[in-house]
This record gives sequence, structure tokens and C-alpha cells, in this order.
Amino acid sequence: MVDQLSETYRQLYDAALRRPHKGWLELSPSLTPLKDPLAPLAVHVDVLQDDASAQDRAKRAYQHAHEMFPGAPVYGVGVTETAQGIALASHDTLGTFSQRFVIPDASTPLHVTLVLRAMASASGLTPLPPADVEVDETVDPAPTLSSLHRGEAGYLRVTEAGETESGDTRPDLLVFSGSFYPLHRGHRHLADVAASLSDKPLHFELPLVNADKAPLDLAEARRRVQQFVRYRPVLLTKAPLFTDKAQRFPGSTFVVGADTAARLIDPRFYGDDADKMRRALDELTSSGCDFLVAGRAIDGRFTTLDDLDVPERFADRFRAIPAARFRDDVSATQLRRERAFGTPDDDV
Repeated sequence: MVDQLSETYRQLYDAALRRPHKGWLELSPSLTPLKDPLAPLAVHVDVLQDDASAQDRAKRAYQHAHEMFPGAPVYGVGVTETAQGIALASHDTLGTFSQRFVIPDASTPLHVTLVLRAMASASGLTPLPPADVEVDETVDPAPTLSSLHRGEAGYLRVTEAGETESGDTRPDLLVFSGSFYPLHRGHRHLADVAASLSDKPLHFELPLVNADKAPLDLAEARRRVQQFVRYRPVLLTKAPLFTDKAQRFPGSTFVVGADTAARLIDPRFYGDDADKMRRALDELTSSGCDFLVAGRAIDGRFTTLDDLDVPERFADRFRAIPAARFRDDVSATQLRRERAFGTPDDDV
């Protein structure tokens, strides 16, 4: 994938250098050699003709792309020069995301590199073209994202086409929750297998708050959401616990690994309070929720649902994904390390 991205960047770089300061630069799926193509993009690189801000240019670019590719996921990116350097903004259905790059000496090639970074970032793609400059990032979220962030909506759903809708509850889903940093081939394989074992519509879920990790800021959440465009719908929530998720998605089946299932039935993760554990599982049961459990390596040993001591009272809430259908120990940490050092991984 790294080589493919490099070729895409080269094409765009050459095109932008031919018209570095005016007009529209469009990137359509037919222009890219990627297995998972970039969504159509319109990038406004006019830095001379008017006094519009980068944010306004991004919105104009978005509208331009939306008119050219109706019904497709599109993004707009705008660029302007500032006293400190270069200001970039990208706009989509989740809002306007701005970056201010502080550079000592602006030049056209650097403009192009930064625009390509914004395009890649908007599409959730890595690695980004290098730019050794200081950056300051701000977010102007769309009303739907603001509503979720303020706790006024139970979830925000982003479709494969990048459109958004929010609500309080959405029942009877197949929900695969995670941080997806990054979304990798193991996630995709597990999602496909789980979908084949359920008649409920599959949705990924990206919690903005997590029981075990730091909260996601909106800019990072938006980057991760872009990984699902053209693939599957994704739900944004502020539901760190499965009891929280069950309130938003009653009657749903949650796709989990054996390590997560083990924590769900272990009193140690409820403050060593077995009654608290049972109350949580009772709440999940009364919401009509259950679990599809995939095998995972735990302490160096591949563990399946059969290896777990599930309380008999809740045994019907857990169903195993056969190891013959799914066994993949892809490490997100290792993938991030490979990406940081530019190691190709065509299967991601």
C-alpha cells in the first residue's frame, strides 16, 4: 500500500505543481491505484484571488465535489497563506477541521505537500506525506457531531457514503466496537465472519470515551471514521461500557474477542463485586443483548469461548465464532509501528 500511495501522491503533486495557485484539483476513484480508493475529493488551492479563509475554501471545495459526485462520499480542502505560514482546512459531513502550519519560508512544493497531507488525513489514509513543520489543529464540528459530544444524542451514525444521522436508540444491530487504530485486515475478516453468522445489520462502533483508554478528541475521531467510508456504517457514541451500549442499541449482538468476554464475566473488573457483575449481565440480558465471541490469544495461549467459565445463568448470552471460521492475531500496535517506519503492508 505504501508504494501505491506514493504513486498517488506523485500524480497529485505533479498536477498541483502545474496549477499551484488557482482552480480546482479533483481526485476521483479512477485516478488512484488503491485497493480501497480515495473518496472523490475537490481541493481548492486558490491562494491569490480572494480573501476567503481556508475554512470557507474547504466548504466551497466540498460543495463543488458534492455537485460533481452526487451521492458519493466527498471532502473539500482549502488552503491559504497566513503571516505565520499556511492554513489548511478540510470539510465533510462531520464538520470543518482546520490546521495551521507554522513554517519559516513558504514555497509552492510545500503548499502541495501540505494539501496532500490534508487529503490523506481527510480520507483516513496513512502514511502521510512528510512535512517537518509545527501544526496547530482546531475543529468546528457539524451540529450532529456537536450534539453527540454534548450528550444530547445517544449515537451518531455515519453511512458508507459519509452521510450522518443521529438518534437516541437504534435496536437490533450487529455491533463491532473498538478503537480501530488502525482498521486492519483482522477487523475486516472478523466483521465479515460475524456478519455471516447473524441476520442483523453490521455496524462498527467507535466510542469517543473508553473505559480503559483516554477519550478521543473530535479531530482524531473524524480521522478514524474516514477508514469506514465506502466500507461499512460506523456509530459514534459516548458509551464506554456494554451496559451503556445496550441502552442505545437494545436487542443487539456485540462482536467481541475472548479477552473481552473474559472480563465481562470476571468480578475483578467490577471492583471484585460479584453482585455488581451479575447486575450488569442481568441488565444486558433484559435489554435483549448477546455476544458473538471470537478466539483471541490471552497470555500467549489461543483462547476460545469454550475455555471461559461463563456462569450458567448467562450461558445463552454468549455464542462462539468457530476457530475454523476466524483465527487472526493481527496486532494493531505492530501495524502502527510498521506504518511509522514505512513498512509496506498491502493487506491492511
